[in-house]
Amino acid sequence: MPFLKNSFSSCEEYRLGAEKYSRIDILLSLFLYATLIFMYYVLGKIFISDGITLTNELVFTSTGVVSILIFIIVLLLCLFRKQRLSSVGFSRTKAKKSLRLGLVLVIGIVILFLIITFFLGFTLHSDINMIIMQFFYYLFEIAFVEELVFRGYIGTRLYGAIKNKVIAISITGLLFTLMHVPFQMLLAHMSIIDYIATNWVNLILIFLLHFIFQAIYAKYNSIIAPTLFHFVWDYMQWFIV
Repeated sequence: MPFLKNSFSSCEEYRLGAEKYSRIDILLSLFLYATLIFMYYVLGKIFISDGITLTNELVFTSTGVVSILIFIIVLLLCLFRKQRLSSVGFSRTKAKKSLRLGLVLVIGIVILFLIITFFLGFTLHSDINMIIMQFFYYLFEIAFVEELVFRGYIGTRLYGAIKNKVIAISITGLLFTLMHVPFQMLLAHMSIIDYIATNWVNLILIFLLHFIFQAIYAKYNSIIAPTLFHFVWDYMQWFIV
């Protein structure tokens, strides 16, 4: 199918870089994934602990610490394997094109959500301090970190080491989707089965969004566009009350 084939198209820099990856990189990707899950699970347990008052400031600060640790781990893995930062999306080759695409997507999504707000009668957050805090929260602690891990590190390694590219991308999407479950089920005070049964529609949406993130990442081998798209998609959902 031409549409499906074009959805998985990637630039030459992305394809050539992916050819270098092996089973060792798959194992390291799984290690990174397990570490991420563990960190978020511990964070979730802390948030629901007795005596803890869950405030926006606490979420922002603690998630920021975890994000920094994950960023450092990704850098150390690249250093260990002697891989350049371009292997996780920090490529200068088409950075400007990726930025332009990202900005176009941001404008489009903002307009879309504002139209929805107008017609459905929603309102927007007006607390300027919260608006600024959530801006950085969703941009750096959510969008940037998740794109770095799943499209930048894990996605490229699985894409290069697994022969069937559709399967490789789908596996990454499944890992990305399931990553949201442990933390969110703890906050919702649900078992994993109850959480999936209640939120299966949203989980499918997350899985499908992965393919969009993957496509715009691989198009320019850059983390910029998917990070901006990911950020504005999440941020606008919070921004609308």
